Amino acid sequence: MHFLFPIATLLAALSLPAFCQTAPTNSANALPDYVVYSSILHRVTWFETQADKLKSQGLNDSFYRTMIQRQAELNDKETATLKSVAADWTQKNTAILGAPQAVRAQGASAANTQQIQNLQAQRIQAVRDHISQIQAAFGAVRFPVFDDYVRQNAAVQAPTGGLPPSWVVLN
Repeated sequence: MHFLFPIATLLAALSLPAFCQTAPTNSANALPDYVVYSSILHRVTWFETQADKLKSQGLNDSFYRTMIQRQAELNDKETATLKSVAADWTQKNTAILGAPQAVRAQGASAANTQQIQNLQAQRIQAVRDHISQIQAAFGAVRFPVFDDYVRQNAAVQAPTGGLPPSWVVLN
């Protein structure tokens, strides 16, 4: 029986760091809004694309069609708004992402670098504009609930040391 005391002491000592550690924070809270929301807007669009594929095959599309509504606990109006905003963002984002190829085709120069930076700024602003649309549509009561869902379920995480400046680098 006397051999149990050292074992119990050792086990207790090994578990001490767990008691002293703070709960991990959601790294999405450390990310700028445009990073977190571009992730959710992309996810909403992806779910719709998957649902469209199933529907075109004559299959039930309700799983993907209602995914974001179920996960975020949205009502029908909020879901329709979010899907509309996400579709608009996707269209604008796709256009912005395609623009650097034309800039690069002109050859590398200081002017092109400024053009690329302008496109990056447009991309960030497009996300922010769409966040504002969601915020206005959801209102002061429902938007914070949705925002919490977005941050808790972000498909991106802040890298150690913060967000690299190249996050918005366009290909």
